[in-house]
Parts: sequence; C-alpha cells; structure tokens
Amino acid sequence: MKEHKSAKLVAPKDFDGPMRSRRCTDIIFLLLIIAGWIVFTLFGFASIGLINSRYINKGNPYQLLRGSDYMGNICGTSDVVKQLPLLWKPNSVGMNPNSFGDYVPTVLGICVSSCPLSGETRDDPYSIFGRWASQFDV
Repeated sequence: MKEHKSAKLVAPKDFDGPMRSRRCTDIIFLLLIIAGWIVFTLFGFASIGLINSRYINKGNPYQLLRGSDYMGNICGTSDVVKQLPLLWKPNSVGMNPNSFGDYVPTVLGICVSSCPLSGETRDDPYSIFGRWASQFDV
C-alpha cells in the first residue's frame, strides 16, 4: 500500500472550475413555495377575521383553548357560563350515573368553577341532568 503524502492539490491549467456551468435550477419550486406561503397566510387571516371572506367563517380561538359544554357554550367566555371557566366530563369512563340514575354520553362535558375531588358533587348548570359525584380526583 502506498502512503499518501500531504501534497497540495493542483488543478490543470485549462480547468476554470464549475462556475461556468452553474445556474439556478429551483426557481419554479421557489415560486411555488412563495405562492403557497401567501395563500396559507391569507387563509389564516380570513379564518381569524382579519380579512372578510364569504367562504371562510370567522373562527373562535377560545374553542381551542377552552372546552365547550354539551350546549355548545365555551366555558368561561359564553354569557351563560362566564363564571364557570373549566370543563369537566363527569362520565368520562362511562360508569358514573347522574342523580337521576342516567348514564349520559362519555363525551358530555359541563362547565365548572373548579375541578372536583373524589366524592364531591357538581350540579349541571342547565338543570337537565341533575348532579354528579366525582369518582376520581381530577
């Protein structure tokens, strides 16, 4: 095996380097990325109401940040449940009947002022389903 000497590489005299054949080949894709960026930015502005659109309804970011009860009111922001900022799902495991003995759907949630501890009860703010006793510490 030959040992390599650490000699400086020298290009041939007729070699000008790769600079002559270089050119930008991604202009079309760059334009597509910029166009997509603009479209999605405009879509975002329309969805939060900064731009009026008859096709995109104005969204409510509180629907993402807070829960909504079974009547569709957003906990802590809707007028009916403004004093109840937290969402509690009393029958989250399907084994907790209300005070009438009914098992409500597991996705049903009610707005509460504080999360109940095990054994504490919470009333339905609309008085439709009565009250629930918490089975777990939340």
